[in-house]
Parts: sequence; structure tokens; C-alpha cells
Amino acid sequence: MFEIKKTKQYKKDEKKHPELSNRLERMEKHLQENPTHKSGTIDKIEGEEIQYRYRIGGYRIFYEVFAQTVTLQKIKPRGEAYKE
Repeated sequence: MFEIKKTKQYKKDEKKHPELSNRLERMEKHLQENPTHKSGTIDKIEGEEIQYRYRIGGYRIFYEVFAQTVTLQKIKPRGEAYKE
């Protein structure tokens, strides 16, 4: 089982999107079990060793997996997600 940690930016984004709260809870449970399983909702970020994205509707949640820890980094609308 993986430990879930949240960055300050993720917590701030979480507050901006209260409509996603139930879906984010389910995502966290899913990531605790298997955060790297490639599926329709999980994909590895190209060119990155430990970074992944999780898709929830029109939003992307970015996170890193290192050892037994998943660090949730940020939530971005799909249109803004890959501009950085």
C-alpha cells in the first residue's frame, strides 16, 4: 500500500474545485493500491521517470511516485495542463 502526500499547490487546487471532492477521494484510494498501472485514467508523463497524470473528466491530476510514496502535485484543467 502506498502512502499519499499532498503538496501545498495540490491542497490549494483542491479547494478551488470542491465539485471534484468525491472523485478525488476515489482517486486517492485507487492510487494507494496501484499508482503506476497504465489505464485510461493513469498515464506516465513522457520523458519523465517518476511523474504520472490521472484523468478525471476535464481535469488532470499530476503526481510523482517514489518508493512507497505518491506525492499529489497539482490539479489543472485539461486545456492548461500541458502548457507549463
